Amino acid sequence: MRIAVLAEPDSFHTKKWTQALVEAGQEVVVFSFSNYQIPGIPCVKIDPRFTFRGHVTYFSYLGTVQRLRKALRDHRIDLLNPINVTPFSVWARRARRHPMFSIAMGSDILEYPPVGQGEIPIERLWTRTQSGGLSWVEKIQMPLKRWLFRREVQKALSASDFVIGDNWVLVHAVRNWFGVKEEQSALNRWGIEPELFEMTKEEEAMIRQKYHIPSESRLLTSPRGIKAIYQGDIIIEAVRQALESGELRDTRILMLSAGYAVPYDIEAIASDLEARFPQFSLIREAIPREEMCQLWNLTDAFISAPIYDGYSNALSEGRYIGAIPIVNDTPATQEVMEDGIHGKVVKQFEPESLAEAITEVMKEIDHWKKRIAQTNRAWVEREAVLSVNIRRFVEKAEDLRQNHAD
Repeated sequence: MRIAVLAEPDSFHTKKWTQALVEAGQEVVVFSFSNYQIPGIPCVKIDPRFTFRGHVTYFSYLGTVQRLRKALRDHRIDLLNPINVTPFSVWARRARRHPMFSIAMGSDILEYPPVGQGEIPIERLWTRTQSGGLSWVEKIQMPLKRWLFRREVQKALSASDFVIGDNWVLVHAVRNWFGVKEEQSALNRWGIEPELFEMTKEEEAMIRQKYHIPSESRLLTSPRGIKAIYQGDIIIEAVRQALESGELRDTRILMLSAGYAVPYDIEAIASDLEARFPQFSLIREAIPREEMCQLWNLTDAFISAPIYDGYSNALSEGRYIGAIPIVNDTPATQEVMEDGIHGKVVKQFEPESLAEAITEVMKEIDHWKKRIAQTNRAWVEREAVLSVNIRRFVEKAEDLRQNHAD
């Protein structure tokens, strides 16, 4: 089966999903406006008809239809598989090709609820690069954007032959907010790739040297990034308080940017902490996912605290390897974790309470691991192994293709 994955080719998610499809015996072609090439997977760049000062915008997807349709035809595509309902299912819908198997990821659904239902604070939206209030231009644009995007999401979901989300929060949202039928939607958690966590002694020595992790130190990471949605401002302030208390002298702390631009306020705090506390570092570039899986092997605890979420790769990987999650209290967290059984859930996610939670976990890390690690690994192995879930996707995709041929 020749599958057209419509997605950003440089995305961690795109690389992971497409490589899993290839390993499952499928032919995959990625379509986007990007020049980026994934090794071993054909990536087709489509020139957008409309840009703004040379930059791709939402209207680039709305207006570039004939070129997409021709490219899909030229590559003899059997099934469309957009990752992220907006913009990629929105784009795919306009090609009028079926079957279309859409993947909902998080912000593409959860930022567009019906009026009065679970609206996300504007200052924490995915598109925000800084925490804090909106500019006057953003205040004018936001209501129009939300109306337009929700309308297009609705149309894209209605045109999809099937939709999956990686947690029940997403699946219920596409059903209850956008009217997707139960029989046309399902849970698929993607999941971990166990082989990526295998690490030789030489590789461990390289990771320890690169990230300055002494063998006698505990390792605390914040792997999700530092955009406003991930509450990096709260996390770094909590880390500052915990460091200044003197409670983390034997803990190496890595805060990862995940490749996103570092907000100026967080950069200022991070630079100050790096100057005063040698055990703290902000990693300002993206870490390759293979290297990140090796880093997980050395991680004792980690912080993951997005305002909303699907099923987090970081949460899945950290739980699999036995690191203790320190998380905020959201519907996505409640779906997969209980406080004290699967990790530490911080009910009031503020710097003071998070600093206390960090200190509590790191002080008793061996006790936490003994009590929690085995339970977490068993859950991930049962629910979230990518090779298992990609087969489920392929089986459903084959059904869709057959039904469409009939």
